[in-house]
Amino acid sequence: MMTPEAFQQISTLAEAGDAMAMYDLGFAYESGNGVDQDWAEAITWYLKSAEAANPLAMFALATAYSTGDGVDKSPQEASIWYHKAAEQAAAIGDPDVIFYLLFCHEHGEGVNINPADGSWQLPIPLL
Repeated sequence: MMTPEAFQQISTLAEAGDAMAMYDLGFAYESGNGVDQDWAEAITWYLKSAEAANPLAMFALATAYSTGDGVDKSPQEASIWYHKAAEQAAAIGDPDVIFYLLFCHEHGEGVNINPADGSWQLPIPLL
């Protein structure tokens, strides 16, 4: 459980523009860790962090749109955020988020799959 002091430190860093602190604050609000659970605040902080190029926040937004937690469920919007997360992850060499793009495509979330052969193409190079 996050202490009030830790929450205050993260809040201060997030307010100052620290992208990882913004993500951490979003996660605190999503999970109710150290604060009351508040999806609207979670989405707000995830969006700020995503706009600061944090692929974890982009993935969190994609997941929210995929499940409908805190936002209207939208496979198309989820796909957009999965792609953004993967592009940013590829730019910084983080292979974990790219896995979620593959998951999105494998399950056809917000993407067009060729019904004849089930094929799809990644919008970004993996290497």
